[in-house]
Amino acid sequence: MPSGNVTALDLSAEALAPGQAYASAVGASNITFSIGSVYSLPFSDNTFDVAHASQVLGHLKDPVLAIKEMMRVVKSGGKVALREVDVPTFSAFPWGEWIEKTVQIVTQHVLEEGAGNLRPGTSLKSQCRLAGADMERVVFTTGTWDFNRRQEREAFGRSWAERMRDSDNARFGLRKGIVDQDGLQRIAKGWEDWVENEDAWLCVTNGEALITVV
Repeated sequence: MPSGNVTALDLSAEALAPGQAYASAVGASNITFSIGSVYSLPFSDNTFDVAHASQVLGHLKDPVLAIKEMMRVVKSGGKVALREVDVPTFSAFPWGEWIEKTVQIVTQHVLEEGAGNLRPGTSLKSQCRLAGADMERVVFTTGTWDFNRRQEREAFGRSWAERMRDSDNARFGLRKGIVDQDGLQRIAKGWEDWVENEDAWLCVTNGEALITVV
């Protein structure tokens, strides 16, 4: 968006650092990086033309409050754009223990410890209504993640390999006895092998909502 200004927000400076480094590398001087919570956005009412959140609400205990906050900081007539995956819709080739265990760990983590929502995509309609959006001014659609080209597999598969080696999901799997340390390494290796497989393909369904703020 070369003719506009972008504000990126996250809870931690560590999460923002890669974006800052990339912006610096490509000379993007119109991006501001801010630390803050989506539950209490550090911006005045009616500040932005667009607020965008992709794969955020599914990690939150109160996604409705987050949507309310995004609507608050967007100008009348502006847009709040939301996109969220439904975990049970994961489908991949080749299919094996590595992805079965990944889905099992993530699913149990969410169900047993409330670590998000397994179906945030198809929850968007309800959440927008609860957030007070004018439902006549919300467009709901369905999209897909489609990872089959090498660059796509690299980005998605290697991130999951890292996550299965060391993350809250991985530690939950160990704690609950779903896998041992060797098992986590096998899962990570499965993701890495998937990246290298030229026939590999993975797709996931996303729910999408585009709110026009009143």
